[in-house]
Amino acid sequence: MKSIWKALFLAVLLTVPMTTARADRAPAATDNVTDHAKDAVERGNQAFALGHYELAIFEYQGALSVSYGVQAAQAQFNIGVCQHRLGRLTEAIASYRAAIKTGNGNYPKASFALGLACRESGQWAEAKAAFHQAALISGKQQVEALFELGLLHQREGAYQAAAECFRKAINKGDKLFPAAHNNLGIAFFMAGQMEEALQEFDLAHQQSKGRMTEAEHNLRLCRAIIEHPTQQLIARLKPTELIQSFE
Repeated sequence: MKSIWKALFLAVLLTVPMTTARADRAPAATDNVTDHAKDAVERGNQAFALGHYELAIFEYQGALSVSYGVQAAQAQFNIGVCQHRLGRLTEAIASYRAAIKTGNGNYPKASFALGLACRESGQWAEAKAAFHQAALISGKQQVEALFELGLLHQREGAYQAAAECFRKAINKGDKLFPAAHNNLGIAFFMAGQMEEALQEFDLAHQQSKGRMTEAEHNLRLCRAIIEHPTQQLIARLKPTELIQSFE
């Protein structure tokens, strides 16, 4: 969760514009924004950085009142992140959905955040739909959304669908992805593909430089299960639920 929160935190501080599928460049954050809105966003960013989320919401609401289009969607998203930090999931979900609507359905960062909030509130179908939407557009959010989708499929026992998501996340990412390799190993294992599972657990272990405990655990367990298959051992496989950096 730490890495996910970091991504949302940076979105607030930088007020990153939404990705547009056909644009040659992302619109600048200052395009068509009044001085009042810019000042309000800056004050909101400062409040957010200090952990004063209620004050940040107040400032972002001020910016929203004089903004439209991309900037209005950004303000709604930032409000949602603050509400999310405060644990007000129902409000955060509403704000993320408003941001997506204002962005004409094309705001992958907000879709990804919506997926997180829905997952945390136990709205599994809504979370899956949001992550699926975020995964449609290339970029950092696409890789993270594919990973989250894989976890949801794995939770449902849909291991083939989970494997496909983890494979795509690995292929589309620009960095080593031990967490996805570990979870792909579980999907392979549950599908009866033991050698492929062993290979993925080993890759996760190597890429994490031996620091991913789940990968080390699963690697040993997989070897033991291949030698002496029992249902009790299979139940002890450990998925990786957080994206971690081992650089």
